[in-house]
Amino acid sequence: MAWRYETPISVVAWALILSRALAAPLLPAYLAIARPLPVTARDMLAQVELASGLGLIQDAVTIANDASASLAQKVALFGALAMMTEQDRERLDGLLAAVEAQRGPRGAAPLSAGAITDVPVEVATGSAPFAAQWSQAHQ
Repeated sequence: MAWRYETPISVVAWALILSRALAAPLLPAYLAIARPLPVTARDMLAQVELASGLGLIQDAVTIANDASASLAQKVALFGALAMMTEQDRERLDGLLAAVEAQRGPRGAAPLSAGAITDVPVEVATGSAPFAAQWSQAHQ
């Protein structure tokens, strides 16, 4: 029909006619389904699931970056998240036990005086992906 009624004279015209012919059956199908759909219970559950997941991530990151949070809490977060073999998990538990033994009860002074000195550490809490970028930007 394009040859008989439109008589295209260039390759561009042929491309436009061909693309229009290929798109013609798709447009009515699209327009038939392009209407507002009702909100269902499944839609609401999906939105709540997304929001609670974001809240969980925020809470976990807040605890992980909190200087007052115990090391046991941070190790528990790491252990719940990390993919570890049983041997790795035992090594992590051993590290936690060693650090807690060195700190003494409830964060008291180290067992051997002078072995460990307290050094102030600045924690990068900005939106930059790397602490080095954060500290360079804020100096």
